[in-house]
Order: sequence, then C-alpha cells, then structure tokens
Amino acid sequence: MSAAGGLLRVHALRAGTWPASPGDVTLTEADVASVASSYDPAKHHAPVVIGHPKTDDPAWGWVEGAEAKGDGLWLEASLTPELAELVREKRYRTVSVSLWRPGAAGNPSPGSWSLRHLGFLGATPPACKGLAPVALAGDDGDGSVEIGLAGEVQLREQGHSQVQLGNEATTTHEDEAMEKTKEQLEQQAVELAERDKTLSAREAALSARERALRLAGLGHEVDALIGAGKVLPSEKAGLVALMELADGQTVDLSDTEKDRQAGEVLRGFLKNLPARVDLGERSAPDGGGAPGVPKAPEGFTFSERGAALHARALAIQSSEKCDYLTAARRAEAEG
Repeated sequence: MSAAGGLLRVHALRAGTWPASPGDVTLTEADVASVASSYDPAKHHAPVVIGHPKTDDPAWGWVEGAEAKGDGLWLEASLTPELAELVREKRYRTVSVSLWRPGAAGNPSPGSWSLRHLGFLGATPPACKGLAPVALAGDDGDGSVEIGLAGEVQLREQGHSQVQLGNEATTTHEDEAMEKTKEQLEQQAVELAERDKTLSAREAALSARERALRLAGLGHEVDALIGAGKVLPSEKAGLVALMELADGQTVDLSDTEKDRQAGEVLRGFLKNLPARVDLGERSAPDGGGAPGVPKAPEGFTFSERGAALHARALAIQSSEKCDYLTAARRAEAEG
C-alpha cells in the first residue's frame, strides 16, 4: 500500500425491501439508479466514514463517483492511507450507505434518493444475517436512512494491479448461488421430463410400426399356405395371431432333439399339412372340358353351392391367369 492511499470500488446497494424502523423501506431499481444519477460531488462530496457518525466525525476518504449496474449501486471512493491499510488487512470487510430520502430537507437533489455517506462497519455485522446482501440499520430522524450492505469490496492501489478482498456476505452470496443452481436444476428436470415423454412416444410409435410390419410378413406366410390349399382363408387371422405368439418362444421337444423355436415348429407343421383343397383343374366326365368337382376329404362332402363356386373359381383362374384365392373371391362376389 502506498502512502497516497488507494481507490476503492464498492458494491454498496441493491434494490429490494429492507427492514427498518418504524417500517420497511423499499428501493426499486429506478431508486437505486437515481442515487447514482443524482450524485454530484460538486453539490455534496459524500465522505467515507467508519460506522454511521451523526455529525462531525473525521472523513477517511471521499466518494468520487457512483454507477448503477444490473446488480445494484457501485461507488468509487478514495481512501486515506490509514483506512486503505485497514481494508487491506481485512479489518473492515462490510460497508453500508446512508441515503437522504427524496423529501429530506438537507437533500442536495430534492425529489430523489441521494447518497449521504459511505460507512465501513468493521466487526459490526449487517442487521439481517443470511436474508439479503443488505440490512437497514435505522433512521436517524433527519430524513436519511442507513442501509448496511455486506457487499463486494475491490481495492486497487495507485499504480498497482487490482486486489479483491473478501467480505462477510459469503453466506448470502452462496445462498444466492445455491438458489440459482436450484432453479437451473429444476428447469433441467422439466426439460428432461419433456425429453423422456417425447422419446417414449417415439418408442411406442416405432414398436407399433415394427409390429405392423411383422404381422404383414406373417400374413404373407399364411397367404402362401392358403394358396397351396393347406389352410382356409377363414383361418388366417387365428394363424397369424398364433404365429406371432409362437415366435420367440422355445419348446423342449425331447431328450435327444435340440430345443427349437415354437414358431419354427409351427411353420414346419403347417408346411407339411396335406392339401385340404384340390386346386387342380377338373374335366367333366364326358370330356367336354367343363370343370368338375374336386374330391372331398374322407368324411366330408361339398355342397352344391360350394361345388358351383369352385367350378366358377376354376374358370376365372383359367381365363384370367390368376391365383385360386383371387378367383374364388371373384366367384363368391359374383354370387
């Protein structure tokens, strides 16, 4: 520290409602800005003092300028070498401001909150611990209020680099940081929940699409069995459901035979079924080329209508060169 003292940059005040006697005092951001804009050392050169003296205590420096920023009021002050040394030794780590109310008689800027002095509190803590970075010390009855702020103090010696000292608002600043972190975590939780919801919807849609494709493939397999006369069209839905259920299941066949997939066993069974419907073309007994009635399985007979539909389907199949299933559907549609 040089003998010439030092320049001090102090975070001195923030907007808010602070407890006071006889009632709370509320300072808006506009009020804080007015303290900075109304400060004119030519009208009133606010002194730097220790504590909150009433009248003629000595000045330990002078406030040279004021600036309102997003986080509140910042003051530039010049210190005597003695006070600058005490600040450097961390003897004074909290600050407060005394303000004239807008209507106070001695206010150099009537109608606006005005800076009266900047005080260092030393070992005296702010009146309200852990609630906010400022605390109202009281009203001295002359139209001014003292607002204690355990704010950030930045000391830089003339011709030297800036040195930032600690302060007694660490707990408050940590609380503010924790609150901000909490808000960020809550916002992240909301975003993650929305993302999970979106992903779940996509997975459900993908699963539905995959199942539709799987069922379509099973339907084609059953259509081939129908075309081969091994199963009837009315059995298609049941077989598709059974094949879907069997796929992925394992069956224990015997001690000597290796376990196989249930779907594979079912497909083998269906493939080896004999044809239940003879899809070959028949000639009439007189050889005139009219389609005949196929031979029914033992124990079954064809109805006259069924035989007629079969004959018509064979005719359509022959003339239009289509598969029997398509021809049978056409014959049934024609009545």
